[in-house]
Amino acid sequence: MKSPWTLVFLSPLLCVPTAWAVSKPNFILMMVDDLGIGDLGCYGNTTLKTPHIDKLAEDGVKLTQHIAASPLCTPSRAAFLTGRYPIRSGMASHGLIGVYIISAVSGGLPREEITFAKILKEQGYATALIGKWHLGLNCEHNTDHCHHPNTHGFEHFYGIPMTNLRDCQSGHGSIFYNVRNHIPYKALSIGLVTLLLLHIKGLVLISRRFALCLGAILIMTMALFFLWVLTFPYFNCFLMRGGEVVEQPYVSENLTQKMTNEAIEFLERNSERPFLLFFSYLQVHTALFASPRFRGKSRHGLYGDAVMEVDWSVGQIMQTLERLKLRENTLVYLTSDQGPHLEEISIHGEVHRGYNGIYKGTSIWKAFFFTPDFYPENSTACFHTHACFCTEAYVTHHDPPLLYDLSKDPSETNALTPNSEPNFSAIMEVIMEAARRHTQSVKATEDQLSALHKTWKPWLQPCCSSLHQLCMCQRDPQTGIVENAAEGHGD
Repeated sequence: MKSPWTLVFLSPLLCVPTAWAVSKPNFILMMVDDLGIGDLGCYGNTTLKTPHIDKLAEDGVKLTQHIAASPLCTPSRAAFLTGRYPIRSGMASHGLIGVYIISAVSGGLPREEITFAKILKEQGYATALIGKWHLGLNCEHNTDHCHHPNTHGFEHFYGIPMTNLRDCQSGHGSIFYNVRNHIPYKALSIGLVTLLLLHIKGLVLISRRFALCLGAILIMTMALFFLWVLTFPYFNCFLMRGGEVVEQPYVSENLTQKMTNEAIEFLERNSERPFLLFFSYLQVHTALFASPRFRGKSRHGLYGDAVMEVDWSVGQIMQTLERLKLRENTLVYLTSDQGPHLEEISIHGEVHRGYNGIYKGTSIWKAFFFTPDFYPENSTACFHTHACFCTEAYVTHHDPPLLYDLSKDPSETNALTPNSEPNFSAIMEVIMEAARRHTQSVKATEDQLSALHKTWKPWLQPCCSSLHQLCMCQRDPQTGIVENAAEGHGD
């Protein structure tokens, strides 16, 4: 699990207890996709300017030990919304692909799950999710919206049901290019050479017809694969308002501007009643983007530009609270979803990842029952597979588990032993007992990330025009805020 770090602005609510009695507090939760703890000024970054987020840390509470339930988007967000480990809701994958990468699938957060949005909606709150969802959409047909944010307590939704993929922007490659890293070239080569040798010795006869059929199948498979990659953005990169697709495929360039404007309008509409706003940023997940006003503004390329645009957006939200005189009765919470994607390198070789940083605290014990097989060795990433997998073929188990004291060894460099830590046995006993209780408490539930639930189903495909038009449409009236967007973010 990764530490996503969190900033919470709650000093007014703590210092003015009567605020709770006078009226229900408002909540603004902001989640930045794949942002690293070391990307912000308030956590020690001196080359990337984030004044508005730094102000949150200065005026509120800065958390340095805040653990995500998963290193992947779909399960970590399921846990965030429900307060439960994703395995309890069926949102923890047992295969290589632990997230949804196709919109027309039947898996998703079960409607029976209780989210914080459902609870607040029942208490009379206006609720909105703006930005990324990534927890499923449909079950039986393309408009049933059984997994839609509306089903989980959000009255208003403006955003994308999937995630911001490389395929959603031209010139950024495709997530499917990484398929080549999973092709068993060695096994296929050995099999082919063996077959040829057996044919030469006369032990196996390979007819010309068989060879031609095999070649035709290979060519057809490759053609279908490239057609899939070519049409993928049209069917999976779309913007929704409520239950309606309003832009397909979406243009990412000004999405943060548009979503910030949508958030401000929501706050203005509901300034007289308690509200919950969950602003789930698409940035800084790849493919990276930034609006024209922010391009070239940072010293860290497009990644830094995107971070600065998110910081600007946070500032716009806080200024709106100030203008509406809601600051004193609003809890603002900002976090990353699960920390940076360390393996993110663009197709042009540019570094598109964040920085984990180094965090310290009191004695925090961390145990690894298994670790990914990192590549290169002695690194903390898996560049050979583009992400670290937790399936048997890609991990090493440890018995006893590896134990670290993060207060003394935040980089997890030297595993503790009974000789180096006098309390080793007692600590391990507590950890093993906690693991045993957790395992016993997990009840069987339907796997929402099974191969069946992640398989493309044409009848579930959202489409705002027609298939022969590749579902393309432009119906979104939201234009976003662009004037003076980069003000105060100069180098």
